[in-house]
Amino acid sequence: CTMSMSGDEEMKLRIECKSRGMSYWCEFTGKPSVCRAFRNNPKIYWNQIAIELRKLPHACESTQVLKATMCQKAPTEALMMQVAAGMEPEDLANQEKSDQKTSTSMRGAGKS
Repeated sequence: CTMSMSGDEEMKLRIECKSRGMSYWCEFTGKPSVCRAFRNNPKIYWNQIAIELRKLPHACESTQVLKATMCQKAPTEALMMQVAAGMEPEDLANQEKSDQKTSTSMRGAGKS
């Protein structure tokens, strides 16, 4: 899985995962900046979020809210709430097949 963050006060977190021929993603939004601990050290905040996500069997289906332990007492607007999710079961498998075909045909062309 990969995690990418964007935004300033209103943060957007996008998670993209690929496993067993499936690809899924989800997005969370929130205002972690209202948490003083986040403002003091955002790196630790995102590390705590990543640790929580690693504990889940499915990062996008298992939780609607992401909480960092360092911001437990922060207002609810500081929480990262899930706003969107999606799954692409066939796209990744088709992409892998086309990659294999490309590499095979390239090898053939190199030999001749």
